[in-house]
Amino acid sequence: MIVNQVEIANLFKVSERTVQRWVDAGLECDKQTSKVMFDVFIVHAYLVQKAKDSLLLDKSVDPKRYYDLDLEKAKLAESQRIRIDIDIAKRRRELIEIEDIGKVLKLTIVNSKNKILSISSKAMSRLDLSHDQARVIDLIVNEVLTDLSKSVDDIDDNYE
Repeated sequence: MIVNQVEIANLFKVSERTVQRWVDAGLECDKQTSKVMFDVFIVHAYLVQKAKDSLLLDKSVDPKRYYDLDLEKAKLAESQRIRIDIDIAKRRRELIEIEDIGKVLKLTIVNSKNKILSISSKAMSRLDLSHDQARVIDLIVNEVLTDLSKSVDDIDDNYE
């Protein structure tokens, strides 16, 4: 995900000056536009590498422990990257609230129920069905509507 310097500073909870120091120290960025832009993944990789380098310089760290720390840092960086991607998507309003999804699902099911209700009468007139045949269609439609009603109830329970 590509973000500007202010967003990178906010996401990593550092100052814009700190981000500028990272750039001065070699952090890759895109300076072709009027704003300096960063790939969040590249920033993560840069910070993980910076942490690895500082561990290598620390002589008090046992080399056997370095691998475990490296693995844990990588896991942490991936988790942070995912959190940052979600935070950015929230700020840009790219995510949909779960309650809104529930409302849309419920409305769609209610509209579908209303359309399904007319099936037997339409089938009876268009297909020249007997009353017994129409009754069978009504039973099937009622089963489907019962299932849809349960779905609406589930949505009410889970999303509101």
